[in-house]
Amino acid sequence: MLLDEAKKKGKVLGRDVVWVKPSWMRREYQLMADGDLIATMRFSGMFSNEVTVYGLGEQWVFNRKGFFQQQIVAENEYEGEVSRPFRYRWTGGGTLYLDDGDTLQFKHGFWGSKSYWQTSSGIELITFVKRSWWRSEVAVEFNPYVERFTELPVLVFLGFYLRILHEQDSSAAIAAGG
Repeated sequence: MLLDEAKKKGKVLGRDVVWVKPSWMRREYQLMADGDLIATMRFSGMFSNEVTVYGLGEQWVFNRKGFFQQQIVAENEYEGEVSRPFRYRWTGGGTLYLDDGDTLQFKHGFWGSKSYWQTSSGIELITFVKRSWWRSEVAVEFNPYVERFTELPVLVFLGFYLRILHEQDSSAAIAAGG
């Protein structure tokens, strides 16, 4: 494992990691580890799906593209590369195609309080659990098996982004039906 990768993982593994929304007025979220700010996610506009995430020595831009066959485009701003695509499903989850040919599934729990990355063999790697409905806190929990993945930072960023999109889509569906 590269030294830089070990440092990034050490900043989140074994710590109390939480995504928080500091202000209800802004479309911005912060990733906190034991109370320390380690990443920030900002939407580019009020009605935009594009976000920029800064943290853990990386900067990513995520955006949802397409209508019937949606995918998430993830671009590493520092390296100038676009990652393998994430194929979005109407249920809010989907499949991430890794560079080594393996895949990860992103899924949501039945009541929406839990979302998670799962390997093709069914191991839950990273779980996002809503701590509070009022304060918009989402805890990030790690399976020790996740240490094997060099994509750890982008999985934490992309997973939370997918969770936000799922919540927005669910709210829009309720508003349209009501």
